Amino acid sequence: MGMFDPRYPVYILFFRRYAPFARFGRFNPLTVGFGYFEGDDRGPSTNISATSRTYAAVFFNRFGPVYDYAGSSGTEFHPAIGSVIKGMAKVNLAVVRSTLAGPDLFGFEAHSEGGNPLVPKSPDIDTFVSARIDFGRPNKLVISGNVRGDSFPSLEVFVLDPAQRGALLVDGRATAGRSTGPMLHLMRSGVNNQLATFTVSLDLNQKGNFLHEFRAAPTDL
Repeated sequence: MGMFDPRYPVYILFFRRYAPFARFGRFNPLTVGFGYFEGDDRGPSTNISATSRTYAAVFFNRFGPVYDYAGSSGTEFHPAIGSVIKGMAKVNLAVVRSTLAGPDLFGFEAHSEGGNPLVPKSPDIDTFVSARIDFGRPNKLVISGNVRGDSFPSLEVFVLDPAQRGALLVDGRATAGRSTGPMLHLMRSGVNNQLATFTVSLDLNQKGNFLHEFRAAPTDL
């Protein structure tokens, strides 16, 4: 991917998977023991400091993606007896630019995957985001696409402008329970399991920042 060019505003597409519960996976004999995992204990957010099980970011300007990274906020297991156990998941991210090309128009697919670092051979949380980015109209950013993957945990997709003002594109709420979700909803990659679609037109000022807030309506996963 190319270097940052200071002449052109840079935006960031974030997608994260978070556990909305304070605690989850309680009394699961397949984990490191009886007890529970600490959740993120929150709702949807565009704050980049909000914790999550996995996160990924794709930086882009009007010519295409320029940088990307992925990670996790860390995992804590609280056993019924003994001290808290902590671990950090390795989250892999692959970003592939699509063949879509035109003046101020491009697309890409990003795939993040990361498992529970405290559960050996645990299945990954997989998230696939396909995005179409269109800067073709003056002072507009039109972003559309779809998200596929595992239906647990909750999902948020948002874009940040150069001033780090966020527009929430997808607010996906996991319907699986805090105990059954990790056991039953992560076994496959979910590459063909569509979770959400989005099409949003964002007005920009002369600096490329969003003129208005946008928050997608909640959707069940």
